[in-house]
Amino acid sequence: MDAEDDSFALFLTHDYTDQNIESLGVGALNGVDSVRFHALVEANTFVSADHKLRFLMARLIYQAPPFDPRGILNRIPLLAENGPCHVQSDLSTKTNPYSWNGQANVDQPTGVGYCYGPTVDYDSGEHNHPHLADRAFFVAEESYGGHYVPAAASYLLKANILRNLSMDAVHINLAGIVVGNELTDPAVQYLHSVDMSFNSYNVSLLNEQAVIDMWKAQPVCHELIMQCQKYRPRCVDAMQLCCGALEGLYYQSGRNPYDIREPCTEENVMKCFHFEHIDQYLNTPSVLDKLGVDVHKSKPWRECDATVGAGFAFDEMLSSADDVKLLLDAGVRVLIYAGDADLMCNWVDNQAWVMELD
Repeated sequence: MDAEDDSFALFLTHDYTDQNIESLGVGALNGVDSVRFHALVEANTFVSADHKLRFLMARLIYQAPPFDPRGILNRIPLLAENGPCHVQSDLSTKTNPYSWNGQANVDQPTGVGYCYGPTVDYDSGEHNHPHLADRAFFVAEESYGGHYVPAAASYLLKANILRNLSMDAVHINLAGIVVGNELTDPAVQYLHSVDMSFNSYNVSLLNEQAVIDMWKAQPVCHELIMQCQKYRPRCVDAMQLCCGALEGLYYQSGRNPYDIREPCTEENVMKCFHFEHIDQYLNTPSVLDKLGVDVHKSKPWRECDATVGAGFAFDEMLSSADDVKLLLDAGVRVLIYAGDADLMCNWVDNQAWVMELD
């Protein structure tokens, strides 16, 4: 792969390897003492250079009780949702015609998965790939990304102001953010938890008593979330009550909370998606070898991790709405979208917090 070819994009992550695999375009970042890799991901050659975008996409989703807290890692969306290929049940891969790289160049930031190394910030991509500097830059994510996408974008916005004061600094052309089915302003969103019990699919999710219980719990949940904004220890209380008394009842409905059109009786709803073959694929010796994973230092691939998820206990109920306001006031475009069959961070509560921005 030719890094100067405009049909390729930089793809960064804190995963896998300190080896340099030229044939794959992956390897360690120069001078970085940590195990991660970069890869050039081909953008669709039929998309003109003027319309190619650069995206920063992050994947670290926190699932709240009644599951154990867990971090859900970025390889699931990459290999089962909107990545360049999908892993099949026989562990082969199939090209995804709807992948993000049909329109965008993607920078995948640091995260979890196979990675290990010191917690240190590195900023070198713009200097290593100056030909990408003028591209429109978007920060995109879903679900818990409603917290850190606005935060990351507002950080870049403020950093650009400081960069403008420095002659040798690289300006990042921040153009917008894209977030789907996200948790951004919990104090507003949890007030609409019961609304999805009345849905356009006529799916019965709650009995009459459960609806009453949720109506009673919503104002208590709201008050705890408001306290959380000023006093962090209350954030755990808010998370436990809101997730247990509001979300928890939906998990007992026998429907998939991520798609109410589908049944799901598993205690861990992730099992209803049948991602087991992705776990197998990412732990296959030939795949690990090709990626350069040091199996003696890196942990085995796991779909979810309780330790990672627990680290977000004080963060989940905090609001990122002010960051969104800052971006809008600065003229940065914001796209918020939500599926109408998704209970988690559903379209009703997303519409509500967006309207509250006024």
